[in-house]
Amino acid sequence: MVAHDRSVPRTGAPGVAGWSALPGARTLLSAPFRIAVGLTLTCLAVGLMGFYIGRRVGYPDGQFGIDFMVYQLAATDLAAGVSPYAPSMLAGPIAAQGELLYKYAPPFAQSLAPLASLPVAAGTVIWGLIQASLCLAAVWLAGSLGGARAGLERAVWTVAAVALYLPVWDSIWKGNVSAVQALQSTLLLGGGTMAGASLATAILLKTSPLALLPAAAAMGGRLLKSCLVIICLTVVVSVALAPAAWLDLLRIQPNLLTGSAVLPTNLAPASMAAVVLPEVPLLAAALRLATLAAGVGCVAAAVIVCRRPGGWPAALMLGTTAMLIIPGAAWYHYLAALLPFAAFSWHRASARQRLIITGGGATVSLGVAGLPLAVVGATLLVGQSLAVVWPRSRARDGPVAGPAA
Repeated sequence: MVAHDRSVPRTGAPGVAGWSALPGARTLLSAPFRIAVGLTLTCLAVGLMGFYIGRRVGYPDGQFGIDFMVYQLAATDLAAGVSPYAPSMLAGPIAAQGELLYKYAPPFAQSLAPLASLPVAAGTVIWGLIQASLCLAAVWLAGSLGGARAGLERAVWTVAAVALYLPVWDSIWKGNVSAVQALQSTLLLGGGTMAGASLATAILLKTSPLALLPAAAAMGGRLLKSCLVIICLTVVVSVALAPAAWLDLLRIQPNLLTGSAVLPTNLAPASMAAVVLPEVPLLAAALRLATLAAGVGCVAAAVIVCRRPGGWPAALMLGTTAMLIIPGAAWYHYLAALLPFAAFSWHRASARQRLIITGGGATVSLGVAGLPLAVVGATLLVGQSLAVVWPRSRARDGPVAGPAA
């Protein structure tokens, strides 16, 4: 019995040749038909979501550009030599959501200086276009790193995947940074100096990507060196430009950690339990401990698996999972960072595995109707993508691509 070579893509399910003999099946299975379906779905998604966002722009509670407005104000403050952190942030615990407060490190706001003087609406539109471009680039690059060939059909379905995946729209609508994180995740897949630079910018943007650092340290080489060098250089320059802001950041970190994250929009299981069953606080506490343990387990597993040949993609997926579940707050648009992993694993996935990945992505999008669906969908998407890229015996399954350190 000959083992299947995982380096050769499996492009269809068993029995497709038999199905093509059915009336009209050849048309349904043809590349032009698939391209037409992809274009139709893309146009519908862009049209409907564009119309929805356009209608919500003027609503007081529409949240259009709500996050970008905070980033832009922080950039304006820093340009004027003022700390971007509100006095209330220094006084006590900071809730995970509610007030419009800048909670990131100064370098991100400093990098947005070119957009600081624009009207909020115009800046949000420009930032949204940048995010859409970054997410498209991330998904395309991830597919290429996974072994997929360039072509019209792939280009159409890359756009369709981004357009149909609603966490991307949520990030664009609010002006968040999740598309930036999606590209950072993709660049990490390539390994080497570029991966180190990407990890450095991810850590400078948010603290949660520190969950990826142990695996990067285990990889060592150019990846770790470039990461540490860029972090050090950026911090030195940023502190020189805004020393007071960095002192404030150090003072508010404990307040960020102790702030409440129990909100109806929080995807974290502990928060959902606390919202639905507030009379059972032990359930929320147990779930919080369970997710922390699972996150730490993912970090440890990433360190182990990254040392195996071709194990870096699996380590990244584990680290990204930890990055999402260790913090007490996880918002819907955070799930945009998972889409490149689906694209990376698609080329070497079987028809059944592709169906599960697609179902997971679709369930994430359905999560706008109920957040538990988003959690289920993300679990399916990550779990199946991880199963596809998990390093196996070369003698049995053939090589799984992985980067040099």
